[in-house]
Amino acid sequence: MTVARGGLPDGWSERHKSELSVPLPPGATFWGTPGHGYLMVDLRLLPAKVSSYDYLYGPHHVLLEEDCSLTMWLAEMGLIPMDPYIADMIERIPRQEARR
Repeated sequence: MTVARGGLPDGWSERHKSELSVPLPPGATFWGTPGHGYLMVDLRLLPAKVSSYDYLYGPHHVLLEEDCSLTMWLAEMGLIPMDPYIADMIERIPRQEARR
């Protein structure tokens, strides 16, 4: 079973709101930290699948890390094209539906 991490990512206290090259739907916000970026998804508004690279954030949010989970989420939501690289990640990286 795939489980997202508890706690918060390193540098979360130094986060800043950032923009992506694609517009995000309401309920999704991209945050940068000094070392990494995370997409915060409000599970009351949007679906999300989580992997062991992601974080649970309170009762209704997840933080999808930018290298894998964020890219897969964007493709699955139809916000970027589903190319072979992303399809391969979806096949290889175990994920499960995040609970709302």
